[in-house]
Amino acid sequence: MPRKKVRKRRVSKPRRKATRRRKIPKVATHEERVEHFAEEMGRLGERAASRARQGGVKRLYRSGREKILGGVCGGIAEYFRVDPTLVRLLWILFSLAGGAGVLLYIIAWIIIPRTPRHMW
Repeated sequence: MPRKKVRKRRVSKPRRKATRRRKIPKVATHEERVEHFAEEMGRLGERAASRARQGGVKRLYRSGREKILGGVCGGIAEYFRVDPTLVRLLWILFSLAGGAGVLLYIIAWIIIPRTPRHMW
């Protein structure tokens, strides 16, 4: 009796789920990049011009708004643009760790001038 040919069944691979199409970001043209660069340079130029009008140098003053004792920590916070509470906490930790913090605060209180634009 002749043998029957047995067909092998192909096992199909599981289908991948349809994925969402991602939005392809727009590639900026050369002109758009130049315009963006010019805008950024204009902003930087405005900052430099305003700083030049103010004397050109960033000055450290004792704060009149953020003052608890003498405004030293508030002034340092305004100078570095951070929260005054953070500066006060660091100053207290420095005072407790080294012990010279109170003396340095008094010296800073004497040396650092008051803010001229705030009424005391």
